[in-house]
Amino acid sequence: MRILLVEPSGALASALGNALDLEFHEVDVAPTARQAEALAEDGPYDVIVLDDAATADDGTADTAGDTTEGTAGDGRPADGTPAFAARARRAGTRVLLLRSPHRVTKGTPGADVWREAARASDAAPSPPPPGTPAAVHADAVLDKPFTDSEFLAHIHDLERPASASDGSGPGVVTCGALTLDTAHGRAYYDDLSTALPLSPREYGALEALVRADGAFLSFDELVGIVCGTGLASQREVMAQAMYSLTAKLRRVGFFITKRGDRYRIR
Repeated sequence: MRILLVEPSGALASALGNALDLEFHEVDVAPTARQAEALAEDGPYDVIVLDDAATADDGTADTAGDTTEGTAGDGRPADGTPAFAARARRAGTRVLLLRSPHRVTKGTPGADVWREAARASDAAPSPPPPGTPAAVHADAVLDKPFTDSEFLAHIHDLERPASASDGSGPGVVTCGALTLDTAHGRAYYDDLSTALPLSPREYGALEALVRADGAFLSFDELVGIVCGTGLASQREVMAQAMYSLTAKLRRVGFFITKRGDRYRIR
C-alpha cells in the first residue's frame, strides 16, 4: 500500500518506516499535518498513520477551519490534527491513529476527542452534549506504547474490507486454528478480527503450504509459486520471507516443519 506516516518524533518515524518498508509498503513521512497535506496533493494514499502528537507547522492545533469534524463543541479547533484526519477520511483514505496516553482536548481537561469509527453493524453513536468536543473518528486507534507486530496487524487489518471473512464460505481455507481469507490475501490465527502481520510474499508462501495438504514443498517450488521465477534477487527475498514467516507463526503457536530445503504444514 501507499502509506503516509505523520509522525513528529524522528526516532519513532524511523522505526515505523523501517517496519513498513520490510512489509514492502511505499512510505512517505511528514512531521506535521500541513506537510502531510502537501504530500497528499501529489496523489491519494491508501492509509494515513497519524500520531495524535502531530501539530500544524506553527506548533499549534490544526486551524484549517473544518467545522463538521475536528472541532470542539464551541467551534474551537481540537488539539492535534483531527481536522486533517476528518478531511482524509471523507476523501476515502483510511486513518490509523497512534494515540498517546491521557491525550485530551486542548482547554477541555479529561475529554478525548479521538474515537474509533463505528462499524456498519454498530448502533449509531449519540451526539455529544452541548459544549463538549465532537468525536473525531479514525478507522482504527492504536494506543501507545505498542509493538511492531501490533502496529503491522493494524496496518494489515486496514487493507481488509469491512466485509472481511467470518471464517466460513467461499474463499476461506482452514488448517487447525489457522484461517486463510484467500479472496483478500489475509491469514488469521484463532482471532478472526485481526489479521496476522504478513507481507504478500509471506502470505503467498503460507497459502501454498496450506494448499499442499501436508506434503513437503521445496524452497525452489515456493519461489516458483510466490515469485514466478528463480532469479537470484527473488530467491534472496524469498529466503528472508520464509525466515520471518516461520518466526511470526511460531510466536502465535503455529509451526512450519523444515527438513533441509523443504517445508511442510500439517
